[in-house]
Amino acid sequence: IVCKTQGHFDEALEYYLRAEAIFIEVVNERSLPGLYNNMANIYLKRSHHEQALHYYNLALQKYQILNNKEGVSQVYLNTGLVYKSKNELDTARSYLVRSLEIRKEIGHDQGIGESYVQLGEVALMQANFSLAVDNCSQAFKYSNETGELETLQGSCQCLYKAYKQTGNTAKALEYHELYITYRDSMYNIEHTESIIREQYKYDYDKQFIADSLAFVQQHELDAIAHQAELDQ
Repeated sequence: IVCKTQGHFDEALEYYLRAEAIFIEVVNERSLPGLYNNMANIYLKRSHHEQALHYYNLALQKYQILNNKEGVSQVYLNTGLVYKSKNELDTARSYLVRSLEIRKEIGHDQGIGESYVQLGEVALMQANFSLAVDNCSQAFKYSNETGELETLQGSCQCLYKAYKQTGNTAKALEYHELYITYRDSMYNIEHTESIIREQYKYDYDKQFIADSLAFVQQHELDAIAHQAELDQ
């Protein structure tokens, strides 16, 4: 996961494949669907759509066996994103609706906001601006209640674009300003997290070097002591 976060996708996939082999060997069925979902996410980021769909389908099957409705809803949403990326918008909408229905059923408010944003973006791509407003207004409502900044940002951007297209400049400006506010808040959080990650990496590297030097020095001392014993 760290590799994926830092953009080292090949390395992340290698670790995931190793983990898959271990989980299968020890019959760890509960960990497999999350693993497959993460692998699919990497393929989606690279626009390798068929590989992404393959692993999302594996994740879906495992989540269904485990009766993990939250996991199923996430895979439906992610599968919708694949079809959205492929511009197969009707299929994308069908998966996003399935995701939304399950999230409503289980009361997953944060996820409901996420599903509505994606539905709104699909509506924008289909030039259905009134539906985009309806969906993204719901997304804004739920994300405002949960405080989910990323969904707030996405819903405001969606509403800005939809209102702009319908000629409602006052509403477009209102949501554009809110979008800027949430975007800047997200940037500040991400910037802080980036600094923390860099500090962690620096501390780790420094400790690694110190440990390596200590090992070398100890090795040299042991060699000197051993030679001294031989010389006696």
